[in-house]
This record gives sequence, structure tokens and C-alpha cells, in this order.
Amino acid sequence: MAEIRGLASEQCGGRICERLATSEDYKLLENMNKLTCLKYMEMKDIAGNISRNLKDLNKKYSSLQPYLEQINQIEEQVASLENAAYKLDAYSKRLVRGQITISAYGEWREEKLEGEKGRNTKRQQHMGANVSMGHLMGP
Repeated sequence: MAEIRGLASEQCGGRICERLATSEDYKLLENMNKLTCLKYMEMKDIAGNISRNLKDLNKKYSSLQPYLEQINQIEEQVASLENAAYKLDAYSKRLVRGQITISAYGEWREEKLEGEKGRNTKRQQHMGANVSMGHLMGP
């Protein structure tokens, strides 16, 4: 009988140990759940701040949009002016080299003289009262 009691106490003691271990596991899981909830709350606050900041940035961007469009238009105009300046510069260089002659009556003539390498001669003439900017940027 003593053996049976010993076996019975060992079995009961084993069950108590199992119950204590299970209880400790539940407490650990409960603590982990509490920490997880706190982390999720922190993440929710951070996401809320990000959302507010993003809305503010979108409002600021929409208020700047007209100015950005004006900048784009100015940039296009500057590019157009640069192009006109390059054409005018090329035309003035041809004038200096004598490839283009302008008469007192507004006639202009462009000649590409035959060079040392045997290029063909090219002539263009225009008749008009004045040489306008369009003609300055001519062919």
C-alpha cells in the first residue's frame, strides 16, 4: 500500500506541477498580449500622426500648384528665348562672314560659296521692305 500511496502522490504531484507550468504559460501569454496591445496603440498613434502630416503636405502642395505651373511656363519661355538667341547668333555670325548680304531696300541674299572641298553653291533671296525678326532667324 505504501507503494500505491507513493505512486499516487507522485502522480498528483506531477499533475500539480503540470498545472503550475500551464498557469505560468498563461501568465506569460497574458503579459505578451498586454505588451502587444501597447505596441499596437503606439503604432496607431504614429500612423495617425503620419496621416495628419500627409494631409497637411497635400494642402500645401495644392496651394503651391499655381506657382509650379507658372514656373513650368517660364521655363518653356526661357527655352524658346534661348532657341531664338542661338538662331540670332548663328545668323549674325553668317553676316560677319559675309555669307548673307542685306541691301538698303530690305533684300537679303544668302550665299554658301564653293569651298576648298568642292561644295556646291547655295543661294536664297528674299524681297521685302524690311528685314523682320522672322527673316533674321531665316533658313
